[in-house]
Amino acid sequence: MKLSDFSSVLQLGVGLHLGTALLQSIAEFASSPLSKRIERLAKLAALRRTRLEKRSDLAEMSLELENEVLDLHSTLELRKVQFFNEYRIAAVVNTIAAVGLFCLLVWAAVQAEDPASIYLAIFLIGASFAPAVLSLGTLWWRWNVNTVDVRKTTAEIERKLLG
Repeated sequence: MKLSDFSSVLQLGVGLHLGTALLQSIAEFASSPLSKRIERLAKLAALRRTRLEKRSDLAEMSLELENEVLDLHSTLELRKVQFFNEYRIAAVVNTIAAVGLFCLLVWAAVQAEDPASIYLAIFLIGASFAPAVLSLGTLWWRWNVNTVDVRKTTAEIERKLLG
């Protein structure tokens, strides 16, 4: 095994890490399903309130549900901002990893004919993929942990609105 055998892996690693560092729409990907669900509930609550305006007791209850949905939407927007701040940390880590991998790629190109030990091979492959996979996995986990209450409340309101 030679260092030149790992140039493609290192190139892929540089691209992967730069891609994850520049993927600014990740917050939209993560929040879109929940956001659409809350927007649908807001429309249903407003429609229900309008339909029940003549009966003051039911209209009041519908107005409360509509306010709950609006509060829920605000909470989700705050969580999206928090998630984006966490994403910025991951973007910095992935940018640093991409620069480090680029340096390794240049080194491997200069020393292309040098033999690569099994330990170096494992390191190069791990360094090419581990930081991006770990940062994206951590972001996914943090999003799920931070929005569990929003998902739970959304389900409760949905149950109240839809029966």
